[in-house]
Amino acid sequence: MERNTMYNNFSTNQLQLETFPDELFLEIFQYIEPIDLYNFKGLNKRIDCLVQCVKLNIFINLFNDCKLDYISSFSPTQIIHLQIFRSWPSMNLHRMTEIRSLTFDCIYLPKEQIDQIIETNLSCLERLTIHNVAHDLQTPLLDILFHGEHFPSLTICYLELKSYYNLTLNDAQSSSATNNKLRCFFVDRWKWNDLGSLFNQLPNLCRFETTFEKNYANVIRSIKPHLTIKHLRVTLDDPLHDLERLIQRTPNLNRLRVRGNLRRNPVIEYFEKLAEFLPSVVPLLQRFDCEIYCCSLDSEGNEFIIQQFHTFFKNIRYFSRQDQNQCYTTDMKTYLFDNKYEEFSMATNESQREILDIQPRKQWENGHGYCGETSIQSIGLYYGCWISQQLVRSINQGEFLLTDDGNDEETLKRLHFNYERWLFENKSKPQYKDYCVWLKNHLLQKHPCIITVYLDDDEKDEDYDHIMPAIGIQSHSSKDSYDPNDILFFYNLFHLKLLERKLNVNDMIQTRNSCRCQMKNGGCIPRDINYGYAILGIKDDQHVTLPIQLKVNVSDEPNVSTGSLPILMDGTILISNLQFNRDYVLLRYKTHRFVPTSGDIQHFLRSNYQFRHDFRASQSTYTYHDPEKIPSNGSTYYRCVPAKDIHSHKTDEEL
Repeated sequence: MERNTMYNNFSTNQLQLETFPDELFLEIFQYIEPIDLYNFKGLNKRIDCLVQCVKLNIFINLFNDCKLDYISSFSPTQIIHLQIFRSWPSMNLHRMTEIRSLTFDCIYLPKEQIDQIIETNLSCLERLTIHNVAHDLQTPLLDILFHGEHFPSLTICYLELKSYYNLTLNDAQSSSATNNKLRCFFVDRWKWNDLGSLFNQLPNLCRFETTFEKNYANVIRSIKPHLTIKHLRVTLDDPLHDLERLIQRTPNLNRLRVRGNLRRNPVIEYFEKLAEFLPSVVPLLQRFDCEIYCCSLDSEGNEFIIQQFHTFFKNIRYFSRQDQNQCYTTDMKTYLFDNKYEEFSMATNESQREILDIQPRKQWENGHGYCGETSIQSIGLYYGCWISQQLVRSINQGEFLLTDDGNDEETLKRLHFNYERWLFENKSKPQYKDYCVWLKNHLLQKHPCIITVYLDDDEKDEDYDHIMPAIGIQSHSSKDSYDPNDILFFYNLFHLKLLERKLNVNDMIQTRNSCRCQMKNGGCIPRDINYGYAILGIKDDQHVTLPIQLKVNVSDEPNVSTGSLPILMDGTILISNLQFNRDYVLLRYKTHRFVPTSGDIQHFLRSNYQFRHDFRASQSTYTYHDPEKIPSNGSTYYRCVPAKDIHSHKTDEEL
């Protein structure tokens, strides 16, 4: 209908439009979104030819846009900028020979797609950006990028990964191959041990931005100076001594920005020392910016004193919080409470912060909502298993609610969770202070929790209205004491966003009548009576299994309860606490009913698993991209055990 309407309008004004030169059409088409430009095709041969000449900037968000057929109507060589957000559809990069800029902002990239990036030759690609990917991209990608064979025109590379898996360069090749083209390299974290290799392989690097781990002085002393780096932006564990050593290896800097945490070291003394060595170590420096955090009661007059040390510091501004945390910065207008490196900037001798690597998910909204079921699903992935929302409700024989009838506990047991229940029956009212301490203790031990909240909506249940997973805590006090400034991190299961609230009566703690927070803010934790579970892991009485996490490539499950068809999902498994050069076996079970909950290694290896994958650990973590899809409408569990004394009769084949 839309195309017919457009055709009629075009025919009516055909005489006027046909007088326009091709150049004007091409200019207009450049400002039209590709999905709208698609509707011009088929009007006449001239328009078709012009549309095929337009260079395209394509943005794909599978969370919002599911119809991508329009892309295939264009020639792959028309695409010069491509951004893929959330998940990668089926696309062939090999044919996009004219592409200039490529961005992936995907929580999940299957192995075959990573391999496609590594194997593709894109001679015109100038900018490559990879955000939020939760896999180990490690040596293959870095070697391809730095050697320049597949991307000979690449000048800007930005890697910001969801998790940090020891990005490493291949030392055996670093001395034999260099990339003379790459000018700007941004990576969220880098190891001091690999800085020399990076400098060797990128001899013409001009701009470098990263966060460094703790430095060991003997490592950086052996690094040869890099003379072409002009712009450096770094976050450092020790923003004084690490900075001095680092800029000695980049003596020709024009611009420098440093971010770090002095903790309780004197801020005046820090800037005074900076003023002493900056002019001599980097004499060409023209601009200095900083974001320096510290914890101190003393602040009066510091800003003015620092400004007098050097002209570099004339724009220094001071910001503070009530809990003694301070920030001295040249290029910010307020204290950043949610900045990316807050675990460094907010850290003090007493501070504790733990946010678990649990991805946000969306619940089904029918049947009074599947919030309890989705909370279990989210936490199950953290412990290496996929559990459908419908399966939880079926096992529970109804809504998964936190009550005193024992039904919810029985469901957790049948799904093999180890847990601790908040014993509200034994607590005096109001319970919220003890409850918040209980949450803090478990979250600091990396135990995700299931909590309940009031909502300011029409139902207003006396006990609670909503169930959510709590996945993190930030505290500046003892783990055994209540602190009204403690911050809870959680998901509301409706928005794919991490929420944070303070655990006090002026914020998240409220009575039924005083709660004025709706779903988007995460509601209110009840003041008087609380309900909750801390999930400690999957049951393993003999403690023979390794910590394991599962990530899938979708954030919302097809709602089979309303007739949607289930899907097959891609799964990635991360195993941790491995011992170097030791053999292990990853076991996959097609249902929770077959998963052992006790026994030694041999008992697991003789169990009724579906598949097994044997591997030898080369580091403390191991990432496995399961080639077998995971059905969304059931349960799939992964367990990993050492391969010591293996006499199993099973093979890699399906039983």
